[in-house]
Amino acid sequence: MATVFSRAALFLVAAASFVTAERVIRFGADPYVSDLRNRTLRVVTKAANGFVLISDVDKDGNNVTGNDRFRGFCMDLLSWMSTELGFKYEYYEVQDGQFGIYNSTSEKWNGMIGDVLYGKADMTMAPLFITSERQTAGEFTLPYYDNGMTFAMKKTASRTSNTWGFISPFQGELWAAILLTALAVGLFQGVANLATKDIDNEPQGDAQEDKDEDKETGFWEAVWQPFVALVQLGPEFLPRSSSGRLSAFFWGVGILVAISTYTANLAAFLTVRNVDNSITSAEDLVGQKEISYGTVRTYATWVSFKTSTTEPYQSLGVVMKAKEETVLVDNLQEGLDKMRQGKYALFADSAELDYHASRQPCDIQTIGRVFWQTGYGIFLPKNSKYTSEFNKVIVTAKERGVFDALDAKWIKSQECSGTDQSVLESSVIGLQDMLGVFVLVYGGMALAVIVLIGEFIHTCAQDVKKSDAHPKTLAGAAKTRLKGMFSRRNSKERSTRNNPDSNISHWP
Repeated sequence: MATVFSRAALFLVAAASFVTAERVIRFGADPYVSDLRNRTLRVVTKAANGFVLISDVDKDGNNVTGNDRFRGFCMDLLSWMSTELGFKYEYYEVQDGQFGIYNSTSEKWNGMIGDVLYGKADMTMAPLFITSERQTAGEFTLPYYDNGMTFAMKKTASRTSNTWGFISPFQGELWAAILLTALAVGLFQGVANLATKDIDNEPQGDAQEDKDEDKETGFWEAVWQPFVALVQLGPEFLPRSSSGRLSAFFWGVGILVAISTYTANLAAFLTVRNVDNSITSAEDLVGQKEISYGTVRTYATWVSFKTSTTEPYQSLGVVMKAKEETVLVDNLQEGLDKMRQGKYALFADSAELDYHASRQPCDIQTIGRVFWQTGYGIFLPKNSKYTSEFNKVIVTAKERGVFDALDAKWIKSQECSGTDQSVLESSVIGLQDMLGVFVLVYGGMALAVIVLIGEFIHTCAQDVKKSDAHPKTLAGAAKTRLKGMFSRRNSKERSTRNNPDSNISHWP
């Protein structure tokens, strides 16, 4: 009599602990001995991402058999339960690959539910949704994983009006690098222009000087040219020196790549539309025709939609029934593929959808609140003497944080953390993406510097070969030329200031 009371008390305590999540009050001091101890249970299961993974080889590529073929949340949980209750178990995969739905025509259950009801298995161990229909056929333990229904859609980029949106295709650091590179190229071309001009063969007379002013380009005009080329206005002059032309060529290649990339990315930004922007709940799907929606035809979700008498689920079920051939899918993967093609919402277990939404390629998202919340449970035959045993150990697992640890190990993932800023942010071009272009431009400038040094030496050598009024050594010629690089420009600016009638404009 004491034993019966002890068992009943433990069951009630377990149930109370699950509902209220408060402390467990234990009655009596007699140790409780499980009816499962030393028993071997035949357990039916079904592959489900994260919860049940079935493979004939292990992670090292070795062939495995028996229980070693099965891994996942459910397997770790049952292993822990067996240690607590002292039983053994043997897994097998359900033959028809179904969770279990009642066929009103044949009046039979299929899948794992059928295997348990017809004596092939002692229990299930898989992410099996607790429903009232299944509960009438057999019985479930307390939920070992809180779950419900929700729907998911392809993640789309949201775009809002932005006055400065035209700069969005490139990151700020890339814009800064482009402008600084344009300045660097301009400064180099300005120096190259001054270093290689023939400062000795100056035309005589103010008239000739004014005539040639338009033909020669000053330092600041040369600096300005890369910025003009950047917006494709066309060059106002072409560098005279080989080094200047070489740097202009590599800068032109860089501009070509940058503008092509910017144009393509800007077009993508401007054509993005968040067509699903108004879909924030299941209610929003009712009445609209742009987005179709469905579920897996063999899931309990479909049965629930067909039998629901509450809105909006009844209306959603009516629409799914009318379009059954096009909106229902045969398995979850087919539904995910259909969803990724766009304009399709998939209803399924929230845990399954969350699993896929939190993993690469991070292109889907669950939407709205979770509804029809019950959870996953272990299914057993009606009036099973093991139900209370499992209820007790499920409560114990909750108290010890077993489920949280397994959830973190098998279900939750950080792969997609930080991607909720929208898909657009991932398509913004950064400096790292264009690094090769800058390597090309600056590599070309380095080559142009070598050419410029050669040109300068060659020009100085020509100065030495001239009349006696010129330097007699290469070093002297180089010194004279370096001193005179800016002298002519300065003298022309003074001449212009002294001649207010001059029509010649100069860069400041």
